[in-house]
Amino acid sequence: MKSPKKALPLLTMLAALCGGGATALAAEDSTVLTPIVVTATLDEKNLEVAPGAVQIIDREEISALGAETVGDVLQYATDVMLIGGEGRNLGTSIRGLGANHTLVLLDGRRLAGSFKSQMDVAQIPTLMIDRIEIVRGPVSALYGSDAIGGVVNIITLKPATRTTAEVDVRAGIGRSAEQTYQGRIGGGQGPVRGNLGASHSKKDDWDGDGELPDDIDATALGSTLGRLAFDPSEAQTLSLGGEYSHFSREGGRYYQFLDRDYRADDRRASGFAEYELHPDGPFSGLLRGYFSRYKRTSSFDPPVDVVDERRSLTQVESRGSYVVNDALLLTAGGEFRDEKLEEEGLGDDDKSTDNGALFLQGDWQISDRLNLVAGTRYDHHQNFGSRLSPRATLSRLIPGGRIWVGYGQGFRAPNLNELYVTSLLRQGLDTYRGNPDLDAETSESYETGITYRKNRLWGQLTLFHNTLKDLITTELVAEMKQGEKTYRTYEYANVDKAITRGGELEAGVRLPANFTLSGQVSYVATENRTTGAELAYEPHWKGGLNLLWRQPDWDLTTQVRWLYFGHSDDGLGETLDAYSLVHLSLTRALSKQLNMDAGVDNLFDENSEDFTLSPRQVYAGVNWRF
Repeated sequence: MKSPKKALPLLTMLAALCGGGATALAAEDSTVLTPIVVTATLDEKNLEVAPGAVQIIDREEISALGAETVGDVLQYATDVMLIGGEGRNLGTSIRGLGANHTLVLLDGRRLAGSFKSQMDVAQIPTLMIDRIEIVRGPVSALYGSDAIGGVVNIITLKPATRTTAEVDVRAGIGRSAEQTYQGRIGGGQGPVRGNLGASHSKKDDWDGDGELPDDIDATALGSTLGRLAFDPSEAQTLSLGGEYSHFSREGGRYYQFLDRDYRADDRRASGFAEYELHPDGPFSGLLRGYFSRYKRTSSFDPPVDVVDERRSLTQVESRGSYVVNDALLLTAGGEFRDEKLEEEGLGDDDKSTDNGALFLQGDWQISDRLNLVAGTRYDHHQNFGSRLSPRATLSRLIPGGRIWVGYGQGFRAPNLNELYVTSLLRQGLDTYRGNPDLDAETSESYETGITYRKNRLWGQLTLFHNTLKDLITTELVAEMKQGEKTYRTYEYANVDKAITRGGELEAGVRLPANFTLSGQVSYVATENRTTGAELAYEPHWKGGLNLLWRQPDWDLTTQVRWLYFGHSDDGLGETLDAYSLVHLSLTRALSKQLNMDAGVDNLFDENSEDFTLSPRQVYAGVNWRF
């Protein structure tokens, strides 16, 4: 813990919310609709009794954030860090375990990885998102590889039964301004219903220090998404749909000892077909097949050799749930997945891998107040053999909330880049080599938590401990000096063990005069047990506060959000500075169909020598639903 003093104000405020804040409030309570979550168990479950630590960010909150992409949303999520990767990708890390240990799903479906395998959440627009469900902790018992740290499931709007349409336009002013235009339309006739949406956004480039590379590239993201559903009977649904996106970036780079203009284009396409059985009887089931394709092309001016890549993922899966009795629900299923990487550096020897799996889960209501969710999954990976991933969470309801304890194991198979690909970084000074002899990572995790809600006050505290074995990292294998330049060669390798442990506190209180104060704070300690060093880019402290005020007479909602990111390590023994951001937003309903919103991102124009922060931006927009 390098900077506890800077975190004390945040801890003090949250402690006040969980402690004596309720004494100043009126005693009456109000009805709160509890959200339904599906990611934690694959079946619909009340959030207040879902196993483990689960967070839902719904459509209303996403709109209030002024978020353009899923990355914009996740920066506010509890104990979630966004970590920059190769090609300026934005990866997702939960509980300090790194970006490769969080599984990102779209409507429960896997996606082909982005550049160099890391899923870029900055390339997923908020178009037609109904909610985002975040499960913190290992979920490999349901989802297999990559879910060691947790799962982010982006759930889109279901096809509408009645005709609906929405147009949203937002424009920003600033040194790296954003403009967004999106719309959707949906409707149904008899047993058929569907929806279709499209969006386009762009962001201006920005260079804060006048030296290459540019701090922020000029980017553009265009996306379309469609869904179609047909009900052959009241108990059956046939669905199909797909998505397409094109993300481009342009900026200046200093690459291989010359100033160059850089351009990259990422194209992603995916589609699915699904059959769902949901009768009134005890059995329900799902059969689904889908594909996901990704292609990256890039170029420099003056020209230099670059490597393009193509990725594909194809999966078929099925599962069924059976209500044994009022106290026991069994869920079982299986899947087969094939992944492929095509890259010029691999020549004609394209790389692929496949994985087959079976899983079983039981949801047992032992008594009125005691619940056990337990299950296991068997994976057989083409390159890494068989893995068994058990998980169990025991929950007990208490007056006003619940307490739980959980245990889980997980694994992550090395991705195709870590196994086979050679990459050049830092203007060609660093070479990273794949290693086909890598072993799969395995994890063992424990957590306990308590949730409490009374009158206008709520809070949740979670403690966790993760042990990760055979962690995949890079090791220096060669170094050569040529003039003033030093060339280094790294190779992916397994290290013995890494540990992350810490706690998460979330709390909120409804104050008089239509104010609501909420916040979250997390503390994570990380250690590579082989070297004794901390894991890179994982801050000890992350937190935030949100003050919301509703003025019903004016149909006005305003919010002030404060985010804090503590000190972290760069992986080379250097400390990266902490920083904080303040965002301001307001929304006013002009009519039942028309809303206006406006705000200021990075209100105090915070800057950082260690991280690229978007400069202050003022924006305004309108949303029309009809």
